[in-house]
Amino acid sequence: MADFVNSYNNFCAEAGEDLTAGQAVSISSVDGKAYLACAATGIEEMPALGVAETTVASGDQVEIKHFGAFEQSTVTLWPGYPIYLSNTPGGISMAAGNTSQVVGYAMTATRWCVHIHLTAGSTHVSSSSSSSSTSESSSSSSTSESSSSSSTSESSSSSSGT
Repeated sequence: MADFVNSYNNFCAEAGEDLTAGQAVSISSVDGKAYLACAATGIEEMPALGVAETTVASGDQVEIKHFGAFEQSTVTLWPGYPIYLSNTPGGISMAAGNTSQVVGYAMTATRWCVHIHLTAGSTHVSSSSSSSSTSESSSSSSTSESSSSSSTSESSSSSSGT
């Protein structure tokens, strides 16, 4: 059984599937409904935006917490360590899933602090990967631009010499 110890920062959404209290949830960009979050790569990959406070059926309103103390007994926690979104839909783990996302920190063996930042880009670890690929793209396009300008300069000088 999972129970919230206190009530901080929450929001509501319509459940797109049956959700159990304590499961990590995400909001679909397709229909705006709450679904189980998952760190597995591929079709199921959805970053966590919070944790379901209560058990609800699909179509019901679910209250989602993105910050606050949470009591649970499904995973043995290591006090002081980060808690990650699991590769199992809705699950949490002491080890990072395929897409690493910290969803909180363990306070005791059964109590943890849900701490999910709701700012743009903070829920995806892949955003740092895309930043580096953006940097790589930028530097390769700079190199291309430099090559093109030197080619242009070379063609200008060879045409002026003719």
